[in-house]
Amino acid sequence: MRRLSAPRVSLAIAFLLALLVRPSSSAAQEPVFQPINPDRLLPVELAGFGDPANTWVASMKWFKGSLYVGTLRSAHCVFAATLSTRLGIDLYPPPQSDCEADPRDLALAAEIWRFAPGDSSWDLIFSSPENVAIAFSPQGVPTKLTARDIAFSSMEIHVERDGTEALYVGGTSPAAVFAPIFRALGAAPPPRLLRTVDGDNFTPVPQDPGTFLGSLGQPLPGTAAVPTGFGRLVSLNGNLAGLLRTTAGGTLLYSSQPASGNNAWALASPLPEELPLSQLARFNGALYLGVDARGTEGYAIVRTSLEGAAPFSFVPVLARDVVFAPSRVTTLAEHGGRLYAGTSWPSELIRIEPDDTWELVVGEPTADGDVLPLSGIPAGFGNSMNALFTTMESHGGSLYAGTMDMSALARFIPSLAPFFQHELGFDMLRSEEGVYWHPVTRKGLGSFLQYGVQSLESSPAGLFAGTATGTDGAQVWLESPLSLAAVSAEAPYRLEAASELITDDEDDVVLSWEPVQGAVVYHLYRSTVTPFLEALLLVFPGSGPLGSLPDLLDGMPMLCDNVPALCGLLDVLVNESGHPGPFVWIGATTDPFYVDVQPTSLQSIYFVRAQRVDGTLSGPSNIVGGASSAAPVTFAAVGDEMVSLIEKDKLGGALRALTFVRRSAHSLNGGNSPAATRMLEIAEAHVEARRGIDITEQEADDLCLLIYRLRRNVQLVEWDLISETSLF
Repeated sequence: MRRLSAPRVSLAIAFLLALLVRPSSSAAQEPVFQPINPDRLLPVELAGFGDPANTWVASMKWFKGSLYVGTLRSAHCVFAATLSTRLGIDLYPPPQSDCEADPRDLALAAEIWRFAPGDSSWDLIFSSPENVAIAFSPQGVPTKLTARDIAFSSMEIHVERDGTEALYVGGTSPAAVFAPIFRALGAAPPPRLLRTVDGDNFTPVPQDPGTFLGSLGQPLPGTAAVPTGFGRLVSLNGNLAGLLRTTAGGTLLYSSQPASGNNAWALASPLPEELPLSQLARFNGALYLGVDARGTEGYAIVRTSLEGAAPFSFVPVLARDVVFAPSRVTTLAEHGGRLYAGTSWPSELIRIEPDDTWELVVGEPTADGDVLPLSGIPAGFGNSMNALFTTMESHGGSLYAGTMDMSALARFIPSLAPFFQHELGFDMLRSEEGVYWHPVTRKGLGSFLQYGVQSLESSPAGLFAGTATGTDGAQVWLESPLSLAAVSAEAPYRLEAASELITDDEDDVVLSWEPVQGAVVYHLYRSTVTPFLEALLLVFPGSGPLGSLPDLLDGMPMLCDNVPALCGLLDVLVNESGHPGPFVWIGATTDPFYVDVQPTSLQSIYFVRAQRVDGTLSGPSNIVGGASSAAPVTFAAVGDEMVSLIEKDKLGGALRALTFVRRSAHSLNGGNSPAATRMLEIAEAHVEARRGIDITEQEADDLCLLIYRLRRNVQLVEWDLISETSLF
């Protein structure tokens, strides 16, 4: 058992605290402010557990009072070797990497580490054996061995039939990395599951040859799909379900007696060629699963109850059109009685209700305006280099969402590196209700080499965040009450950007927020999002081997007519995607509102900071995209929502709330905006009075938020920032 000492961890924490919790600058404003770590997360491991080859925190789980962490080693080398064998193209070793010249020489043994919050120590609990032969002498004697498990990508606590609480760990085999070798041998080592009941001893679930689990080293029956590893594991209604990753997509396995292994496990879904699954989560008494985009079909979400006989029936929940594959659901998490789904590029967030209705939370509006993002924020939280949402977790009343930021790839192209320097590193944001998103970091918590948040885990000790990196060693951070208490000043709350559909001037960005007690001035910051092609013209203004960029663009329509997939990509590059600049100070005001002029054709991203009498500046408010692409909150929109609930007998006792909304409209129409505001406050109080009686918590939250946002719009009318007629 290898241990990292408490002093080593404590010294790292002390060093980082000295940097993170120093007093705020007394300057009136900062010209550039990129949120690095405003919530003051604390580092508990910064260097891959003493080995920089531990590049990904692939999974985490709180079990028996400690945090367990599964790793993926040398991720960049593994992915390059896997792509090389799968595509038949020599992509190994990746540029500027420290990978071994021969991938068979890579040290790939995945590890499981345990963190004890009491003494801040790490223990190496399990390391994969290296007993799989991948090279042989002419006489057939093994000359090179590799790891049995190259990643531990999932963990789940399952209560077994006899009441035993066990932690299951899903492993990834070397099957995909060395596919040609195992093809020649006739089989690969099957991906396996580990199990522990005490947190000290991990044993493999039985996989005897000839049984279902023991045969996962060969293609699944009826398909050419070769299993490579276990993805997400979920315990549901006495069953343990697991996503089995294969070379053709994911498929679902399940067992009511998972510890028995062998034939106690079975396929629960159609083969991956028919239903390629990408993620799963427990929600509303069922399993919800992401389905990969295929051909002209976008990604989808389906659900199953695991009842009846396998393969089980799968009920469609939603289907999304996308510009091009491989759009997919990359993470699922329940928060506040709803299921949130994050996707790959274009990275968007979807929110699903218990009745399976859904709405877009973050993302691009549809061309017909039928689907608008609830938050008004564009895909990737305004950063198109956020290629996918990697993980989400509900903790302390907020939903945390992490991304994988592909800006890190720019460091391999010298001419592009300065172009992306300000945004290198993953993004992570949090939201209580899915509308107002606060930056936890926009720069990998200070390290540009940390390009992804790979794992999040809520625990009694706080929220743990595990990262993904290339060569720097993965990190683990902790957001605890101590972290949040270190924030020196209260940030402005509920920053809003008025919908572009109600502003008088289409170039106006009308910003407003809740006043902060003790603030003497507010500072506005903007990240200007420039269309990618405009930005590239600034970087590459001249001609290259194929001509100038404008000449190439002129020829693209003809090319994409012959290659249809390029048309969609070209449209996204020209009309939708942009490069976000750094957050730059644009002005200050003593009012709780500000009007900016939209600098480009794309939404810019904004936040506000409050300055106090002593000159200290708060952290950033929530971010917004301006002008907002959300649906406008009008009297008609609020009234329609209330009527819909009343017709469902959901708000019968609070019919007076609608009466006060109508009175508010009448007051505003008569020029009495203070009375209109007061009427809306009374309407909101009536809704609150019916919470949990004839209206659910979620319905009350949504309706109260709608009324609140309408009150904000009434204030904008009072401040002469939007017209009164825009709210009718």
